[in-house]
Formats: sequence, structure tokens, C-alpha cells
Amino acid sequence: MATTTRLPRWIAVHGAVALAVSLAAAMAQGPTEVRPKPAPSVSRSEPWACEPFRADAGLNDVFFGDPQRGWAVGDRGVIWHTDDGGRNWVLQRSGVSCRLESVWFVSPQVGWAAGGVSQPYLHTGNGVLLRTQDGGQHWVCESKLALPYLKRAKFHSARSGWAIGHASALYPLGLLLTETGGTSWNPVLAEWTTRGDAGSARNGPSEVRPRAFGLLAGDCLPGPIGSLAGPGLVAALHNNRIEPAEPHETGLRGVAQIRLSARHPGWLVGQGGLVLLTHDQGATWQPPPRRLPETVTTQFDFQALEVRGPKCWIAGWPGTRIFHSPDAGQTWYAAATGQNLPLYAIRFADDQCGWAVGALGTILATVDGGQTWTRQRAGGTRTAILGLFAEPDDVPFEWLARYSGNEGYLTAIEVLCRRDLESPPRDEVPLAQRIHEAVLRVGACTAQTAWQFPLRQPGLSLSPAKTLALWDALHEGAGRDTLGRHLVRQIRTWRPEVIVLRDAAAAPDRPEISLLNQAVLEAVAHAADPAVYPQMAQDAGLSPWQVRRVCAVLASETHGGTVVTASQLADRLGRSVGDLADDARALVRDGFQPGPPSTAFEVVFDQAPGSSGRRDVLAGLALSPGSEARRALPDASVETLDRVRRLAQKRRAVEAIFERTEREPRAAAGLLAQIEDLLQGLDPD
Repeated sequence: MATTTRLPRWIAVHGAVALAVSLAAAMAQGPTEVRPKPAPSVSRSEPWACEPFRADAGLNDVFFGDPQRGWAVGDRGVIWHTDDGGRNWVLQRSGVSCRLESVWFVSPQVGWAAGGVSQPYLHTGNGVLLRTQDGGQHWVCESKLALPYLKRAKFHSARSGWAIGHASALYPLGLLLTETGGTSWNPVLAEWTTRGDAGSARNGPSEVRPRAFGLLAGDCLPGPIGSLAGPGLVAALHNNRIEPAEPHETGLRGVAQIRLSARHPGWLVGQGGLVLLTHDQGATWQPPPRRLPETVTTQFDFQALEVRGPKCWIAGWPGTRIFHSPDAGQTWYAAATGQNLPLYAIRFADDQCGWAVGALGTILATVDGGQTWTRQRAGGTRTAILGLFAEPDDVPFEWLARYSGNEGYLTAIEVLCRRDLESPPRDEVPLAQRIHEAVLRVGACTAQTAWQFPLRQPGLSLSPAKTLALWDALHEGAGRDTLGRHLVRQIRTWRPEVIVLRDAAAAPDRPEISLLNQAVLEAVAHAADPAVYPQMAQDAGLSPWQVRRVCAVLASETHGGTVVTASQLADRLGRSVGDLADDARALVRDGFQPGPPSTAFEVVFDQAPGSSGRRDVLAGLALSPGSEARRALPDASVETLDRVRRLAQKRRAVEAIFERTEREPRAAAGLLAQIEDLLQGLDPD
């Protein structure tokens, strides 16, 4: 028989089933009815839309127009609302399950929420804009708009506003304006120029393209006059021209928030303790008159910023401290929050009443201008699992689907290395954003990408010694200590019971994994020792923490340890862990690749009491559903369980048929004759 190219079995099975379903539906329904395709972010049937999953969804923005009425938005389409100053928070029905990044109201009744969703394999994004005219009792999705993924939207009035997002073909700069209340948008097509001598700015118009720029943060005043930040670059917008700010480069550090003011100084904050001030609407930036201590800037990545006149409040990662300046950076005060989880946004309704939101659905409040903070709600106070991996492909999505998605263990993932310095990516939606969306798809809580530890471009691998030399050059000769300090900070921030990493033997061609794993094991010991990094406890408020267990992901062909099979059912999610993992990987990879049929783990470090002889990596850990590190488990209905069992039986039957036709090609002729029986009783999905 002539050699033929085989489709992946997943594609063949789903293609045949889809064809048969289409034929069966056409015969049953008669003439085809054309229906509008729903927005990709709208999915009321997804398990992530139920309250147990939304309870610990991270919160990305918060808005209060007065001290009583407020909204907080975040992952999984959550919109929390209070009308009593935060004493009680209730979920409003958003109608979407995607990530919401921004919320803004111009009156107690009229407001918007913005965000987006990434497309599998394409690395493009669709923006989502929700609008309400009744205080959030009903949110309407502007589904006819072809918007890019939106990072922030702000309105000056009920009709006039602006938004920033990732660059796209229609919005090459990523800056949008509306004069219709958000029902239509126009791109800002600013001309790129250089400031003063063209040679003084490295990124001139010939080197910086609007499409490659993209926006991660920014703020605009009417005009528009604004300050915009993309990967490694800050620019000023004025008179329909955009030019690099002075200074315009931020190095490895990313900008998280920018706030401008027409009458007071503007602020910029970001990773690595980055804090800058502007007096000319973002044309030039400089440190505040009094800088924060080095012990602060080396231990915090700032992500949250609020500005009211000369007053500002700053917070981030970890969320143990909120820093406040009442006089435009002349003096600084630090207030303890009583919790460790990262904070992503701050909003004050007046000079005294403010709120901060962040990871695991955390909402903090103050009534004394930020001197003291109390927790109003949270879906958890720490994680059960912390995954530390070199790159996104190392993340064991099947394992996460089982333990975090189906069994409810709160999980944070960190990708420690980046490969975007030598060859800047051209994807509309950055990889860091897509890996976060991917882990949410399998039930984990968050994924972050570290900024400090770049690797060579894809395809090039350095020895551990050369990798450390690269990091030494970037961190004043302290590459190893910077890595160790960062890992200890992450462990003390998330306070996990279990750390998961990839076994170095599973990837012998990637020596950086061995380097990272050694650093993780050292960090586990250091995180529990109060004598190591004592300033982390004194200045950052991160107390020592003992990890109970460290587990390694083995090579796919390895047997032993804890094994998670791709066909294993996640009964609460209504699908197999392999199907869930395929959906997640589609956001990270450029094309379809079959996932491993099974994933094995082994325990490499164990301090859990009475764990001798246990094979399950979470066995013996006292984390009951609904506790501080595990979500309440939604009940799977009998109908759902029956459906899952039927799906599993049908899938095994279809796989058996395709295996037989691979062995006996002549048997393929009878495949379609059996499809009708296989589809009997299954829903169209």
C-alpha cells in the first residue's frame, strides 16, 4: 500500500463525528437555519461559570464612584458588586466567562467592563466590551464590534471614552476612541517620530512599528494627550503624534499602570519596584523626589496604582504592603495589609475610603486613607500547589485539570524564563497573557511569567554556567542570588503545600531545567529558614513557610509514581482531563500536537507527616473542600455523570475503531456505517 500521511487521531475522530453530527442534524431539522455565531467569550455551559470557580477568580480592576457603590472585575467573567461599602459583595451576571481587565462607571447606573479572549493557535485576541445602564443588574455584550483584546477602558462622559489593548490589523497602535458610548470605536493612527536628535532615541520610526508595539498600560487625557507603554518602551501621545518618552526604555521591567493628571504629577509603576513621575503628561519621566528604599524596590513588583491630586497609593507583588505618598513623592508611608496575595488594582472613592483587589478574589478596604486595611472577601488565602517551570510547554495541563480543576486545589503557576529579547514576538496577544488563560482553562487560578531570567532565542540552549553568566550580566553579578531570592519570595507569597516542577531527565537537551530545579530545592529549604533573607520578613512582610512536598513531572514514557491518564474523567467538569488539556495547549502552541496519553509524577522531597508509602502527591495533606487553599467542590449531577460515562464509552469505542482501521485499512469502509450507532444519545457538543 502506498504511504499516506495520517491525521492525528484526535482530528480524525472529531472530524468524523462532526461530519456525522452535521448530517444527522440536517436530516432531522430539514432546511438549514442560519443563526448568528455567538461571541467566543460567551459560554453559559462552561464549568468555570459556576460560583465555586468564580469565588477564587483573580480580580484585575475595581471602581467606586462613591463610598457605598462599587464593582470589581476579573477572571472567568466575574463582576462583584456592593452597595454597602463592601460589607456584602454579590456576583452580577456578566454573561461571559473570559477575563475582564477593566471597569468604569460615569454614574451609578451607566458603566462598562472590558477584557478579551485569546484564539487557539492563532495567538490573536477578541476584545470584549460589556455595557450596563442599570447599575449592573443587566450587562450587554457589544458582540458586533471587532475589537482587539482590551486592557483598559475609561470614559469621560456617557458618550466619550478611550480604550487601550493589544495591537491588531484594525487597531495597529492598540489605542481606540469612542464618541458613541462604546457602540463604535475609531483607531488612533498616530505618526511615529523621535524626540530632538534622531540618534538620541534607539527606537526611531524605522525600528518601532505600531503593530509591533502593542499596549500593556497607558492613560489618556482629552485631546487626546496620553502616555502609552508597551514591552520595554514608554511613549508620549500629543497632537496625533507619538514619540518615545524620556527615558523611553524600561529594560527587562514591564510597565503595569500609568496615571496622568492635567494639574498634578502623573505616575508610572511596574516590575522591579519601578516608580516614575511626570510633570508634562508623560513626555519625560523621573524618579519621585524621595525614592522608595532599595529594600522595597528589590522585593516588590508594582502592579496597582491610584492617584488623587498629589496623593498616590502603590501596591503589587507581594500584596503585604501598600505604599502611600500624600505629597507627590516627597514622603512615603507603608501600611501592612495582613495578607500576602498579590494586589492588581486600587481605587479610592474619596481621600479616606479605598479598596484594593487581587489574586484569589481578594478585596481589601480602608476607611482612613490607607493607614490600615481589612479583608472584605477572598476565595482563598493561599494556594495548595505552586508550579515552577522553565517554559509554558513544561506545564502539565492534564495534571492540573485533575487536581485543580476537578478536585479544587488552588494552584498558581510561574513560568520562570522568557525568550523574547533577541527575537521580539509578533503575536497580537503576548505569551504571558496566553499562558494565564491556558491554566484557567484547566481550573488553576493564575499564571505569571518572571521578567528577570531571559534565555537565548528559541532553538539555542546554553549550559547552566553560561545561563548564569547571562543572568549575572543583567543583575550586577548576582544572577544566582536573584533567582534564589525570587523563588523564596514566591514560596512565601503563595505558601503552597506542594511544589511541582519538571524532571530534568525528561528534557536532557535543556540544561536550564536542571539549573532551575536545583535552585527550587534550595529555595524550599531557605523559604522555611527565618535566618535566610531576614529583610524579606522585616521589609516585605513575608514570613518563613515550609513546603510539605516537591514533585517532578517525569518523561511521558516513564511508568511509576502518580499517573494521570488523558482519558481519566473529570466528572465535575464533564470532560476528560485530556480534552481539557488540549484546549489549554491550543492557546500556547502554534499548531495542534497530541498530548501525552499519560503523565507520571514522583515525589522528590517530602516533609508531610505520615506520608511514607503514599503514591498520590496530595495524599495526607489536610486540605478539605472550602478551606483556605481549596475551593468548594461543585456537585456533579447524576445526569452529568451519566453523560460523562456515555461520552467515555463512546470515545473508547471510536478510538478502538480507528486503531483497527490503522491495522486493517480495508476495514475503514465500514466506519461510517457504525458512526450513527456511536452517536446515538449524545448531544451535539
